[in-house]
Amino acid sequence: MLIIEKIPVTDFGTNCYILWQKGNNSCIVIDPGGDVARINLSLSQYNLQPEAVLLTHGHIDHIGGCDQLGSDIFIHVQDKEFLKKPQLNLSAFLLRPFKIKKPALTFEDSKLNFPKTNLEIEVIHTPGHTPGSCCFLIENNLFSGDTLFFEGIGRTDFPRASYHDLINSIKNKLLILPPDTRVLPGHGPETTIGYELQNNEFLKYG
Repeated sequence: MLIIEKIPVTDFGTNCYILWQKGNNSCIVIDPGGDVARINLSLSQYNLQPEAVLLTHGHIDHIGGCDQLGSDIFIHVQDKEFLKKPQLNLSAFLLRPFKIKKPALTFEDSKLNFPKTNLEIEVIHTPGHTPGSCCFLIENNLFSGDTLFFEGIGRTDFPRASYHDLINSIKNKLLILPPDTRVLPGHGPETTIGYELQNNEFLKYG
């Protein structure tokens, strides 16, 4: 049975997620944007060891705690340079330039398999918020990063963002999923594909 722990981190209210199978002490961490002490507290509470860190995209509020977790970092190949460029990961605009120190592993549209955690994760490349923005589909759970929110969509006024690409990604890659697919976004409350299809005003235009 898949267990999902949501941990809000940073002043931006980023949703960091810890995923593991019941009875397994290995886990996956998605988007550890900061407040690593809070993340480590949950890891300790459940006696978990991260097998990997998965990043939905390369902005500072999603990548800030990666170096401190001691596991491999995975990001889409088109966002890899964000990890080393403060102008792209937006930390330069906060006057606190940040670069990931550890090397990162890259992926494209694929399935990621993590043997220790016993999880298979489908990568859905959803460019728009950033060129390498991705969503991760695990069973009926879609971790949507900053692509799709409850009654909202990701911002496209950042470097290398594209409103046209974002809308196309959502309509052509996410809204085709079953309506009961659970959406766990990078910020805010969870939702479902069916709810957003009926109620998200941003998706009725463009």
